[in-house]
Amino acid sequence: MVKNSYEVSIKTLTDYHLESFINCPYRFYNQYILNEPNLPIHWRQVVQKVINKIVKDYFHLSIKEQNNLGLLKLIEQNWKTINVNIFDNKIQYYIVLSKITDHLLRLLSSNETVTPPLFLYEKVHTYITELESAISVTFEVGEWSKDTFILKKYLLDCDDSLIMLYQYLSTVFSYKAFGVLPERIELISLLEGKKYIFYPTEQEISRGLKYLGFIKDWIKKPSRYKKMNSFNQCVKCPLNKQCEVEILEDDDTFFDFLKLH
Repeated sequence: MVKNSYEVSIKTLTDYHLESFINCPYRFYNQYILNEPNLPIHWRQVVQKVINKIVKDYFHLSIKEQNNLGLLKLIEQNWKTINVNIFDNKIQYYIVLSKITDHLLRLLSSNETVTPPLFLYEKVHTYITELESAISVTFEVGEWSKDTFILKKYLLDCDDSLIMLYQYLSTVFSYKAFGVLPERIELISLLEGKKYIFYPTEQEISRGLKYLGFIKDWIKKPSRYKKMNSFNQCVKCPLNKQCEVEILEDDDTFFDFLKLH
């Protein structure tokens, strides 16, 4: 895909850069390295932005308004900004709307929080010496807990690679920025209607640092960018027809951090 032998200079690693790279090195290269201005927009990107807006607006409601009715109003207000034509067809549009609405009602309005969030889409920066990089992370929803805090991230959906990224990134960043670990990390997949819950430990800090260093090393070298043969993002990507990426063999270890360590 990318034959350039130069190294990418990385001063700051952001969560959205890391997520983009995990999802598709080809798109990451075009968007953030080449700064292509007219990349096609996939419906998944649009829906994720709408989800973020709904969740943020919901927590800005008064505690009394944080119920199913208040949430339905926000879904209606924000969803109508989406052009149905960005979807493959109208059936897909309504299926996605139905699933997102159902799962938000079950997983968001069921919260019993009676105090304002500790974090609400707040961008936080810190420098991590071991990585020789600044890290920038947006904490979407952070709630107080008895001893520390709980981090929640609302995603359209997620696979094993994305789960691993946010598990390690949240663990390492929290420890380095605040000196404490979250009590738990919740990744909420709204297409699936599932919660992935993790209780970070100090033993995971060193493992997370190795993982982030591993990803940083790959990002720095565009000549090594490849795509995963089994990675489900490829079939969803609007650049798929343009993508002439070298595909990995089944025994390749690209991003297979568990096998490597």
